[in-house]
Amino acid sequence: MRVRPMTYFDVRVVADIGKETFANDELFAWLYPYKDQYPNDSTRWQLLRLRTRLVERGSHGFVSETEPGDDGWDATIGPVVVGYVFFIVKGSGKEAQKWRADSLMNKIERYLLGWEVYYEQTLLQRAMDPKALEMYANLKQFSIYRTLDEYWYLGLLGVDPKYQRRGIGAKLVKHGFSIAREGELPMALEATVSGQALYSKLGFKTIQKLKIGPLSEEIATMLWEPESLKGRWLEEEKEGIAKLKVP
Repeated sequence: MRVRPMTYFDVRVVADIGKETFANDELFAWLYPYKDQYPNDSTRWQLLRLRTRLVERGSHGFVSETEPGDDGWDATIGPVVVGYVFFIVKGSGKEAQKWRADSLMNKIERYLLGWEVYYEQTLLQRAMDPKALEMYANLKQFSIYRTLDEYWYLGLLGVDPKYQRRGIGAKLVKHGFSIAREGELPMALEATVSGQALYSKLGFKTIQKLKIGPLSEEIATMLWEPESLKGRWLEEEKEGIAKLKVP
């Protein structure tokens, strides 16, 4: 199983994986309460969001795909994308600037996609709940994001249900760790209860929890530090839980 950068040609299969991965997710159901009633709207929006993520400054998508020797490898089919992840660098420091390098083509694509997103949200989209999306976007009120100057953010992770429990999700996250470690930056994320066990196992510490809207479960903000920089950002209170140091 290898990890490689995501391309435009991966968008369709990544959208399909996301649909399967989050089919029964409470958070996703709250954000898109009419996805079953308007499946085409839901699919169209997810494809548009993925295309946008690919050209956003500082956003880097990766996929995990099968290779010879993997369980279930079929040479007649070739490599199959089975998981994906997005890492977004935040801040204005030297490391962030390196990973926020832009291009004219991406600028043009972002401009065109901006109009497409506006048209979709304003006139076409019926699967989502705009108020729920706005409320979720306000998660950036978490203290962690006001305190950190520069960091990596794990924005999205999904693994094809047929390939889950094979360590693929962990491998994708660790790929991001290698990037963050090289730049000496921490990594942050928000996790539902279903994802918190994996992230805790990988070394993330829970900083804060917040109940959002009608969700029965709390969303946790978590942070990972490179091994050589343990204690630079976090003060551990007890196993799996830490307090963010104030500069």
